Amino acid sequence: MGHCMEMHVRAIKRALFLFMAVASSASAEQGVSLNEKPLPPQAQMIDGVMIPVPNEIFRVLDTFQDTNWNAILRPDLAALRPEGSTAKIALSLGLVLGEGFLAISARDALAMQDLGRTAIRLSRALGIDNAMLRRQKSVLESVDRKDWATVRKEWSSVSEDLKTAMIEIKSESLSQLISLGGWLRGLEALSVLASSRYSTPTAQLLRQPVMLDYFSKVVERMDSPLKEDPVVKATRGGIIRLRPLMADQQGIAVSQREVLEIRKVSENLIESLCSQ
Repeated sequence: MGHCMEMHVRAIKRALFLFMAVASSASAEQGVSLNEKPLPPQAQMIDGVMIPVPNEIFRVLDTFQDTNWNAILRPDLAALRPEGSTAKIALSLGLVLGEGFLAISARDALAMQDLGRTAIRLSRALGIDNAMLRRQKSVLESVDRKDWATVRKEWSSVSEDLKTAMIEIKSESLSQLISLGGWLRGLEALSVLASSRYSTPTAQLLRQPVMLDYFSKVVERMDSPLKEDPVVKATRGGIIRLRPLMADQQGIAVSQREVLEIRKVSENLIESLCSQ
């Protein structure tokens, strides 16, 4: 493998961890641990909570200078409304937060303005809009000025603010669903990258048994009313379909067919949230 290829694989691998860090910024469910494997530099544990390290996240995204981020963005996420169950709204907020990191890398001012407003609407429906409003005013003003350094800083702080707010209103399960939504958006984006540039080393990075086990346990340990929510049940079904595609297969590479199937499952889950 040449030097350029090695650099590309390392960048993709860091990107994978990047999305896991973004997704897992919310409070960890009691009894569920991610300590089975060392954390990447894009995440850290604080009092049992895994949170993203913003500077590392954006440093990783910056390595993808030749990526057309605009082709990976999902404009439909900015159109999400605070409708349906609280579970659906929490998952939707996670999708929007994950999308924001990609939109910032694309320097898409219009997308960020739309995502910021959508995040406020969704947060208000969950009763945590004060935490979001503190950041979003600065985000939107900085986007207008095209001050992307400040946009990065403020958006990076949103997840931590939301985590604190969710703890204050004792909504740990909804906090986990925000994490799950962010993970799904990151998984979809990664599968798009892997399918458009298929190679054995990059495809192999989609094997994520630890994250699948983590979110499976999170859903299983939720109280029955939330666990039986149709949106949560559909998402759990998607995780079950992903398991044989992403589980550890003792070094066997993820095939191109499996990469495309992972992309299909993750896209279908997100599209179902957008259409309900």
